[in-house]
Amino acid sequence: MAHSGVISLMRALDGKARATKQIAKELNLSPSAANHRLSLLRDVFGAATKNMNGEWRLTFRPQWLNQKLLSGALPELSVFVLDETSGTNELAKTAGRNAALFAEHQTSGRGRRG
Repeated sequence: MAHSGVISLMRALDGKARATKQIAKELNLSPSAANHRLSLLRDVFGAATKNMNGEWRLTFRPQWLNQKLLSGALPELSVFVLDETSGTNELAKTAGRNAALFAEHQTSGRGRRG
């Protein structure tokens, strides 16, 4: 799990302590796959902990892109917020001139470097 699925996994945990089975069901994963991804989130990224009841929780509160706030700041545009995309440039071509596209994570394209 490089970055693929990290955002959806973190969103599932955001603000809540959740059991592996709950997360697996929500993300359509097997409990084993969910546990593996959660362990990587903990061990590689340091972003999750598991309590004595076996529930997972994020170690920090992410600052997610907020579509409502962005729309308010850009009232003349249609605002789209994506969890993950390969690139926003291709999407922008189809969305039109009055659109603003934002992504939590970009897997390819020019904007992925920062």
